[in-house]
Amino acid sequence: MKRLSPFQLVVNSLITILFFPAIVLLAAGDWHWVEGWIFSLWFVVMVLSVTIYLAVRDPALLAERSRTRFAANQKVWDRYVRYRLAPLVW
Repeated sequence: MKRLSPFQLVVNSLITILFFPAIVLLAAGDWHWVEGWIFSLWFVVMVLSVTIYLAVRDPALLAERSRTRFAANQKVWDRYVRYRLAPLVW
């Protein structure tokens, strides 16, 4: 499994830090929504802490979870769930 470069980790983290709060607050329609900011901050802290933990403890798992393409050994129903049903949840 290919290990993620530090640059890729930083880019992924910046995307999470910048875009997630913007999406939450944009969907709410209120940039002054305190609970939205608190939730966004909590979410960003959780994502970054898990990313840092995996980068130190299990970089192969982090690389696998960061991929967007299909794995060679991925089952057909897994592909269906990931790309057909997952957008319905959002």
